[in-house]
Amino acid sequence: MDERGWVRTHASVERELEADSAKLLLRIEGETAFLGNAALTRSREVAALVTALGAQGVLEADIRVLNDTLAAQSGALGRSSRASFMLEVSVGDLERLPEHLGTVSSAKNIELLRLE
Repeated sequence: MDERGWVRTHASVERELEADSAKLLLRIEGETAFLGNAALTRSREVAALVTALGAQGVLEADIRVLNDTLAAQSGALGRSSRASFMLEVSVGDLERLPEHLGTVSSAKNIELLRLE
């Protein structure tokens, strides 16, 4: 009689990894409406953040517009329109992360949704 069996094994390894970068997911509410990456330079609220972070060493290429939403109070897009932008900011220099978080938290109409 042939009595072959199976041996099942399971292994796992846990270890801590040191982060070498971070991503900030932000929502910015504003009054100037531009779609897509045009908002980085043409939307007053977004451009102000890009400029402030740029002064701290964050490149414009490290900031992406993930989502934008337009809403009109009067029913037609125009001067009374509101815009909401979802941005992802990649931070390569973690030593400067507290400075970047300070800039975000001190700005009007910006909400930090997630830090990865």
